[in-house]
Amino acid sequence: MKTSVLGYIKNKEIIGVRSLTQDEYSIFEKAYSEIRKYMQSGELFTVALLNYDDFFQALDEYLDVFKEAQDIGKHNLDRAVLDLNRKILNYLCSIRTFLDHNETDVNRSYGKEEVKYFKKICADHYDNSFAYRFLYKLRNYSQHCGMPVGNLVIDAEKDNKSKSGKKVTISLVFDRDQLLSRYDEWKASLKKEISEMPAYFEIAPLLEEMMLRLGDIYLSLVEKLFPGIELEAELMLKLANEVNDVEAEVVVFEYVEETENKAQLTYKEIPLQQASWVLEDLKQLKV
Repeated sequence: MKTSVLGYIKNKEIIGVRSLTQDEYSIFEKAYSEIRKYMQSGELFTVALLNYDDFFQALDEYLDVFKEAQDIGKHNLDRAVLDLNRKILNYLCSIRTFLDHNETDVNRSYGKEEVKYFKKICADHYDNSFAYRFLYKLRNYSQHCGMPVGNLVIDAEKDNKSKSGKKVTISLVFDRDQLLSRYDEWKASLKKEISEMPAYFEIAPLLEEMMLRLGDIYLSLVEKLFPGIELEAELMLKLANEVNDVEAEVVVFEYVEETENKAQLTYKEIPLQQASWVLEDLKQLKV
């Protein structure tokens, strides 16, 4: 005989709250499994987002340093460019890892419809965005030709409202001619687009657009592969709210009576934190 019970563990004591019907337990099991799969699927998107944030945080930090410096010095500039390049390379690699892993996962775990859906999403972004096309191929460039960025541009002008008496802006730019001369594997159409860019063009707007497009791909995957994830996360929070003790470990027990003298007790902890993360993710992705 099998019995499912919502309860909690506190101070090594197991306390039951109420029994779950068979339907309730089946819904819980499915929600538990889907949230675990969702969290695993989102890890690589999170890595890309963290690398993106690292780059812009570093750019802001260098701006703070350089706007107060009287003499920046070539060594400091070279070091800043190297550091920012490193962060861009991390971001480029995480973009490709996210896209390649999801394509592999969809191929292995889902059907032809889902595979076609994923490929179409990516193809639409590729076709409709220079930033997507360019950064997708730039990773190959960086593997064969080294660092992708050409120059760090620092502009300063008088600003009496500033403590230093000047207003400083900082931007990282690509060297168009260097990109074209050092790499022969650009597709003809993309090569033409690059050749039509200014001699030096900023990277930040391209990185920003790419992150938005990755977010759209991720949200589209969530909607297709996890259509019930929002309701499943809300279910977990609802179950947890039935236990009026924030310090307790909320669980669902499964008690199996095998014989008159033998029984087995197992439990799954309700993924309260993960469910909250799911709802927060969906809120941010839908903005």
